Amino acid sequence: MHQGLLIAFLSFVVCVRSSGIPTRNYDATFSTSNPSLELQDKQFCGSPAHRNFTFQTVARKDSSLYIGATNRILKLSASDLLLQFNFTSGPAEDDEICPTPPFCNAESCGKTTCTNNYNKFVLPYRDRLVACGTLYATCDVLTLSNLSEYRPGDRTLKCSHPRHSVISTRSRIVNLAAAIYLNGSSNEFDLMYLGNSRVQDLGENMLRATAFYGPTFGAPNFTNAYSVNFEATDDDHYLLAWTTDTYGFFTRTYINAGQRHTRISRLCHESIYQNSREFLINSAINIIEPYASLSYAETEVFCTYNGRNYTNATYASYAHGTLYILFQDEQSWVICSITQMAINDHINSRRRACLTSNQIYDVEYIGKALSCENHLLFTESWATCHIDYNLIRVFAPMRILSSPTMTVEMVWPAPRSTDEMPVSFAVGVEGDLSAAFLVTESGNLFKVRLGNVPNEPISEQILLGRGEVFLNIVMDEERENIFVLSSNQLYKAGVARCEEQYTTCGSCLSSRDPYCGWCVLQTRCTRKASCENAVNASYWIGPNSTSQQCPTVVALSPDIIAIGSEGTIEVSFSGTPLPGNLPYTCQFEADGKQQTFRSTNLENFDTSPRCFISAISNDVIRPNNDHANVTLSIVYNSKSITSGSLQVFNCSRSAEIYSTAMCTSCVTANWGCTWCVTSGGCTKGPCASRIETEEMCPRVDGIVGARDPIPVGVEHDFTLTTSNLNQLNATKRYECQFHFCNKVVTALGVTNENSNTISCLIPAEQLSCDLQSTKLQTLLRFSNYIIDILSDSNTTVEVFNCSGAAHGCGTCVALRSTFPGCAWCDDSSACGYSCPISRIEDCGAASINSVFPQSGPLEGGTDIIISGSNLASDINDITSVTVGNVNCAINNTLYIPSVRIVCTTGTAESSAASGKISVRTTYATEDIVSEADFLYKVVNAYSYSPKLVINQTTVTVTGSNLDAGSDAVIFIKDMEDTAVLCEKRTKTAMICKLPSAPNAGKFELVIKIDGYQKSFVDEERVEYVSPPQLRPREPGDINAFSSGGGQLNILFVSLRGVQKANIQINNFEGDCTVNEETPSVLCKLPSQRMLTGSRKKRQSSSARPSDSFNIFLLMNDVYRLSVGTLHYVADPSLVPIENLPCIGSAAENQSSQLATIRVEGSNFDVTNAASSDFVVTIYPSGSVGSNETLDCAVTHIEKNVIFCETPSRKLNQYVQRSLDIKVKVFDFEEVIPDIMYCSELTSIGPSNTTIGIVVGVIVGLCLIVGLIVYCHNRRNNKKIKYEQEMILKKLDDLENKTREAGRNAYFELQVGYMENLSENVSHRITYLPPSKYFMQTFFNLQVGHPVLNKNSSHDESAQALDDWINIMKNEQFVMCFIRSLEEQRKFTVKEKGNVASLLTICFFSDLPYFTKIMFDLLSELICRNIQKNPKLLLRRSESVVEKMLSHWLSITLYDECITEYAGKPIFLLTKAVHYLVNSAPCDVIANKAFNSLNEMTLLGSEISYEPMILLAAVEEKETSSQTELVDVQVVNMDSITQAKTKIVEAVYKDRPYSECPKPDDLEFHLHSGSEAKEGIVLSDIDSVCHTEGNFTRLNTLKHYNVPDKAVVVLRPPSPKSPNCDYGGFEMFLDRNYSFNVNTLEDTRFSNESNKPLLERTKSRQIYHLIHPREDETKNGFSDVEEGGKRANAVLEELINRPFQEIFLTRMVRSKTALQEYVDAVFKAILSPNPVPKSVTYFFQFLDREATRYKIHEPEVIHIWKTNSLLLRYWVNVLKNPEFLFDINKTAIVDTCLNVITQAFMDACATTSRKLAHDSPSNKLLYAKESERYKRMVKEFFEEVSKAPWVSDDDINVMLKKQSSRYADKFNQHVAAKELFGYLATYREQILENLRSDGEEILAQEVEKLTEKMQGHNGIETSPV
Repeated sequence: MHQGLLIAFLSFVVCVRSSGIPTRNYDATFSTSNPSLELQDKQFCGSPAHRNFTFQTVARKDSSLYIGATNRILKLSASDLLLQFNFTSGPAEDDEICPTPPFCNAESCGKTTCTNNYNKFVLPYRDRLVACGTLYATCDVLTLSNLSEYRPGDRTLKCSHPRHSVISTRSRIVNLAAAIYLNGSSNEFDLMYLGNSRVQDLGENMLRATAFYGPTFGAPNFTNAYSVNFEATDDDHYLLAWTTDTYGFFTRTYINAGQRHTRISRLCHESIYQNSREFLINSAINIIEPYASLSYAETEVFCTYNGRNYTNATYASYAHGTLYILFQDEQSWVICSITQMAINDHINSRRRACLTSNQIYDVEYIGKALSCENHLLFTESWATCHIDYNLIRVFAPMRILSSPTMTVEMVWPAPRSTDEMPVSFAVGVEGDLSAAFLVTESGNLFKVRLGNVPNEPISEQILLGRGEVFLNIVMDEERENIFVLSSNQLYKAGVARCEEQYTTCGSCLSSRDPYCGWCVLQTRCTRKASCENAVNASYWIGPNSTSQQCPTVVALSPDIIAIGSEGTIEVSFSGTPLPGNLPYTCQFEADGKQQTFRSTNLENFDTSPRCFISAISNDVIRPNNDHANVTLSIVYNSKSITSGSLQVFNCSRSAEIYSTAMCTSCVTANWGCTWCVTSGGCTKGPCASRIETEEMCPRVDGIVGARDPIPVGVEHDFTLTTSNLNQLNATKRYECQFHFCNKVVTALGVTNENSNTISCLIPAEQLSCDLQSTKLQTLLRFSNYIIDILSDSNTTVEVFNCSGAAHGCGTCVALRSTFPGCAWCDDSSACGYSCPISRIEDCGAASINSVFPQSGPLEGGTDIIISGSNLASDINDITSVTVGNVNCAINNTLYIPSVRIVCTTGTAESSAASGKISVRTTYATEDIVSEADFLYKVVNAYSYSPKLVINQTTVTVTGSNLDAGSDAVIFIKDMEDTAVLCEKRTKTAMICKLPSAPNAGKFELVIKIDGYQKSFVDEERVEYVSPPQLRPREPGDINAFSSGGGQLNILFVSLRGVQKANIQINNFEGDCTVNEETPSVLCKLPSQRMLTGSRKKRQSSSARPSDSFNIFLLMNDVYRLSVGTLHYVADPSLVPIENLPCIGSAAENQSSQLATIRVEGSNFDVTNAASSDFVVTIYPSGSVGSNETLDCAVTHIEKNVIFCETPSRKLNQYVQRSLDIKVKVFDFEEVIPDIMYCSELTSIGPSNTTIGIVVGVIVGLCLIVGLIVYCHNRRNNKKIKYEQEMILKKLDDLENKTREAGRNAYFELQVGYMENLSENVSHRITYLPPSKYFMQTFFNLQVGHPVLNKNSSHDESAQALDDWINIMKNEQFVMCFIRSLEEQRKFTVKEKGNVASLLTICFFSDLPYFTKIMFDLLSELICRNIQKNPKLLLRRSESVVEKMLSHWLSITLYDECITEYAGKPIFLLTKAVHYLVNSAPCDVIANKAFNSLNEMTLLGSEISYEPMILLAAVEEKETSSQTELVDVQVVNMDSITQAKTKIVEAVYKDRPYSECPKPDDLEFHLHSGSEAKEGIVLSDIDSVCHTEGNFTRLNTLKHYNVPDKAVVVLRPPSPKSPNCDYGGFEMFLDRNYSFNVNTLEDTRFSNESNKPLLERTKSRQIYHLIHPREDETKNGFSDVEEGGKRANAVLEELINRPFQEIFLTRMVRSKTALQEYVDAVFKAILSPNPVPKSVTYFFQFLDREATRYKIHEPEVIHIWKTNSLLLRYWVNVLKNPEFLFDINKTAIVDTCLNVITQAFMDACATTSRKLAHDSPSNKLLYAKESERYKRMVKEFFEEVSKAPWVSDDDINVMLKKQSSRYADKFNQHVAAKELFGYLATYREQILENLRSDGEEILAQEVEKLTEKMQGHNGIETSPV
């Protein structure tokens, strides 16, 4: 219908693709071929044909997708498209004429058939899913959670009401549109609106729009249906239904006068509810209609663009209160929008006009002969919804003929083919922008920016599957992903991939992608939420901006700089201003190299930005260049924000580049250079005699006279004309240089008097060259340089050598046309300059030596190569060539004088035309004739195979004389330019590779052999098919045994055109079996040894070898396809069996009985091997291969066990014999030897004597035991009976309580209430100042250390300290100093750490020196430990150098890692843990929390609590002003201090913790309407505390009955405060009891209310949530000794407080909530991009040391690296985030971080510890993720090893930068003074070691310094 009309879209799409629109593939897919979708239910009818199904529709609710399919309803997870539940709804017996399902009334139906159920729509609402299909034209109502039937087996729903069939339809082509309005908390008054364009067998009513209500689908009462007749037809097409709080809406199209139009319909909820039972008898049309339909109104809707009205809507989408409609006409497609408010305003205004005026012509009534009039009783409700019942007879549904105004959002040209027609779309909104995701039938998903008319709309293209029918499209709840449904696939794609698609600011903003903007400081294209501080326009440039708004360096002044100069460069910016007050740096690079330049700070950013550039060396300019382009980058946090370019030049290079125009190139360069005559060079500097213009340069203009070719061996004199030679020193002589034949000949130049010419003579003997011809250039040299030449051609002549290329008389004579004078000397058989023979006819007889080919087709066209001698000297000498009696056309271009003629044969009539080849010339009387004949043959191509092919498949052509002719090609008709040459030809067959076809389909194939051509047409045409496509997720990762032999069956969608397949793995290639019917390819897997050359040692069943290989299939030797990854696993291992017990008895030795054998081992099920692949055989030991072999059929395989069955009769033949059991699977084979069978008996079965003895003993024992029991019961009967009754009652209570506790724990685990965790975690990172971070790391202090005091040195001692520091700058001394200290037994580990920290402070200003010292000491440490146990190296910080290493990592990684990328995830993790802990009850006394990762701090009790919101503010003490009220989340079990803490954190959430007021300094004022202005003051301890004996409970919000949404103000305490006598809660606790022991003195609590509060609580034991008498670690056991009482006490204890292990699920829930934050931290640490230079440098050092000491064990190097970096540095950071951030880390948060840190430490281990059920819970918590984290550690080390090499210079540059940034934060003198104390203490030992090392002079200097230092009073002589 659309072909011929839609003419422009295809070219438009081609243009789009060629114009660089970003393209990506979908993210995930779910297919109808999923194996889990096979029908399993046997109750349904049908053949396998009914089991093939397609998708029909998709809907989304929360995080799940619901697909209506053929006979299925599916529930999928929206996150990963995994199938969760599958409900089968057909096929079943049905008949189209049945008014109801056959099982309701079989008599009303005809003959039923098995009918598929095509589910037309699925509608999730509340906890149910309505799925309506074509089967019975009814619906299924399912539970939303698991897709089970809402009322299982209840058929009254489908049989109760005939109008139920209006909901669905039996027609597959009818569209349904439905929406549900949820009214209140219950479903009693829910409404479902349904649009159905075809309802059969319901009389003349023609019901179209229907509303159902309550309770929705609540059989058996069913639903009440209200239908509206709007005179519709079956041609109506429903597009969309949706509801608002007031109305239900439909969008539909209809046909009028042959043209399709669009209408929007509206129904009012309220009119349906209020008058649900009122009906009106309409006598005019004699039908019954619901009164509610009178609120119905419909309006025409169309969109106008460029004067055209678009009326035909094809798809509609409703999002964010706006309706979007896709319209189509003959020329284009448009998407137009209209808001919900505009629709209502239009309908209401026209209804109002019709009810208040009789002059309205665009409104008419539906179904009644009424007209608009002025109703005096009109009220506004008539226009919106309700019509008075008393006036119902004068009203009817209204139709509005005018359209509301729609906004054009997007315009597209119409497509040229239906494959490119848009079929559906969805709208996403990002900020104030919107985008449509539009699907075309060709399988493309286009993202179209709306509101962008008439600009280019497409911003991105997502490729889906081709050749599918696409149905509809939905978005997930967060509108982050799109889901597109086709008949066979569900595709998932993210709404944006900004960073992947756009790498520059210009491409990001030019894309106009509404989701993407440029994050300036991160220099990447991101979503707004992914860019920090994106609300600031200078930080994030949004998609409304153009590329001109990118921050750009628009100018640099100066932009040209000479080599060796330095200065300041002014920088001018354009575009969006850069964020201010940030430390930008200027980084210079030339050709990507930065090491030549020094980075400097960008100065005067706010006024006149400028950068300083240092003197640049000549190395930056590449050879053969006179300048270099230098890029100036403005850098922040190691990221280039923007850049500009300048040029660095060198004048001397300008002259060197052009050696024949040195002066000219110098003065014409762009750098202002001049030519210095004095020095003969180009310069920018001073010169005594200079040339500044091109016209003044001395030059050679050319050679005088003609420049004809000259022969070699002849003397020649060249005269050169010159200009401006007077500029030169005339006393110097000129030298002529002749450049030719790769050599230079020099001669003295003779200056001609009174002229500007110079003569240059080259002797004959020097003018020699073996080449046939060459160019000779004459240059003039003066002093040390070549004088400029005007042009190369003016000073160049051609030199020729006659004998250079002539090898015979004919070729020699032929040279005369080019080089006159060449002739042949017959006597010397040489070509010379003056020989006698100069004509071809004088050269002797011509001859033909060879002809190729010697045969060709009759059709001619064969190119014959005729080779010989003296075959004419010119092509014009040849008059004709004949082959037999057929002319042969000469090819002039391929002719070689004298030696080769190429001609093309003409058509011969028959083979008789064959004959000799004859060449006729103008100069010879006789023809030149060949000796052999050329044969004309009848060539014929009969057929070829295969005919079903893929591109470039090799085919075999059969025929006759196929080897004739020169060339054979194969091509597709009309595409001869793609012809492919057939190389292998025989007489009867030739093999050709087919050319590529433009698309799949049938084509005429053409075989062409010279002039012969054969076309294969009709049935002989070749059919090209698409390349084979794997089935989704097939095969993925494959596990195979190391021994190989496994069968890999690869499933394809189709294998048409594939004749052969080979598997390729590494260097292995093997044949595969192709099964086109399945379709599948079966390949045998090789062994691991075949791929690697060696075999891994067998590992345990849980281990895997490290080898993984990519698997490829080579189809038809052409098409190579990646099919998955092969992972080798260890071969199975068998457990030895000593004895095999007897099986069966002698009486049971029947042939039919089977004995089960159990073979234990490991790794049986780690591959895809089936039971049938395992072969188990049993045979007597030593008799392998004999006839005694017994087969044991494998029945079942588990991970560690194989079960097989063998006949008992045969097995019992080997009683008391030794057996072997052989297990074989694929190529693996192993034997369990020497198994003794049935060794315990001499015969099968026990004897009668043995049975009698055993029975007698048992009977005797039973009698004795029975007598004892009887006596005991008789004595204690009453007591036991009473205790039993009590215990049974307690057990019942315990069972109920335990069941309740378990269910509550399960509910807590599944409820997922922490989904909003990320929304409540503050993302503002509050870093500590770097100095505090370093002090925490060095001294475990933030403040108070003397090194932070910059003025602590006395003036008189400063010089002495400087001298002491200078001595420490001596490497020999420092090494000796540290060694001497560590040798002292009194030198403690604490002192070693202090010395390392002091050394770090001293050398902070020279970190390269500190680094060198550290690595030298590390090398010595490795040398000392290498002979002991190298695995213990760096495990503990027991030496000075190990602490120095820790400090070095803290310094170097701070800028590279912490502030760059790792700090943020660590901060967010800490905040997330803090928020998680605080979101549920926490016992402030016991330090236990409801949410915890650590069992030690887990609140293991049942506590009922409710979350609350407080409206809170804080009155600030300094200003007495009050902050704004904010919502604060608390729980009602919080103590008052806990609530105050949460309020402070919420109010000041973006402030550092140290700047926030402390909760103990504030009072809690609860405000209410009846209280005073200050409110009620609440506190933790007061006179109304709950007391019980000697125990006092802290007050909570619940205790005070604080209501939800209560107003709370925190104020500083006033002098009259009632609680000011005891201060804050923590102060109260500090003064009255210990936190470690929660007990006070045992004194009685006075009841006198007039005593002070402190005095009344001094002897109390305080608790919060857990009573001190309830010890959670006892788990219910008491010390009651008496049996009955003890049991009762134990049960009572368990009832009141269940086992704590029940609550371990809380830890799992907490872990799940935090998992994304933990993963983010691990990823930041273990997947850095780029790898920090310091880490690379340090690991390089460790690798060198390992090589140096020949340590090749990977585990040792792994341990060194983990001990030094991961366990030494990162563990400390993870456990102590307060070192980095200004935050409040509570004790519970600390224990949670310890668990996460332990998981990180476990990931670093080289071995896996086997965990059991009794393992610590903290270990088990992250057991599942442990292997993944281990892989991350391994991959981290691999990435570091692949990182670019970091040299000493590289690391020193970085270290110097660190020194300049942080060294001034510390007092170097204070650290030096403390270090001198150690020198003074161990002076003698240090001096002795210096002298023993031969450093006598250094020792004397140390002695002098010691005396000098001790002379100053301000310097200590002992360490601080």
